[in-house]
Amino acid sequence: MTKIKFIDARFVDPDETEFSLKRRFEWHLRKIRALQDGVSPKALGDFEDELRWNEDLIAVPFSEKDRNKVLRRARRVMGASAKASGLSYLSSDDLRALEVFRNGADLIGVGSEHRADEIAAAIHAGMPWMATATDFLWKAMRRSVRAGEPGFRPPPVLLDCPPGIGKSAWSRELSRRHLRVVGSKARPSKPPSWSTARNAAGALPSRDALCKPSCRASVQIRLS
Repeated sequence: MTKIKFIDARFVDPDETEFSLKRRFEWHLRKIRALQDGVSPKALGDFEDELRWNEDLIAVPFSEKDRNKVLRRARRVMGASAKASGLSYLSSDDLRALEVFRNGADLIGVGSEHRADEIAAAIHAGMPWMATATDFLWKAMRRSVRAGEPGFRPPPVLLDCPPGIGKSAWSRELSRRHLRVVGSKARPSKPPSWSTARNAAGALPSRDALCKPSCRASVQIRLS
């Protein structure tokens, strides 16, 4: 299955914690001081000599000042790493939700034109009032299969309809049930979509539209 880079960010190594950095820096400093004091380095492949070397390192004097210095260094490294990741402004819950994209996202294709027919028929059976949108989706899936695309990418589309008609449910039906797309657990009730809801007072963009202000839809589908 083809993978693509989903987010332009650097995910921090989960094993690289403040405690692990502090322990590593402290051990490294002990090695430097042991060698400066004339302690013989360990012999490679000699288990008993490795035990002797570890005991010599533990015996190296290490003051409270040294520990505070190592802790400050570890915290600086952690702070710089978080800043470089581009994700430091996110909450811990949001970071956990994005963790599934650490190694990229899988491109999920339709498979065949027959599969496109099955998906469109199933969606239409559950939501027949969305027939216009489903027909657009069905034709897009068949074109994707014929073009040999590794993953299905729906064309930008604007669903223009009254609020509560089922735009989000329609999107979930396609992405989760038929394409098996795993979305973020942080907001399970609002999958990504591009839509506009109109109320009696006039045109009012829905929250889905506000989430993607830079998206320019090439097709507008009006549903009544």
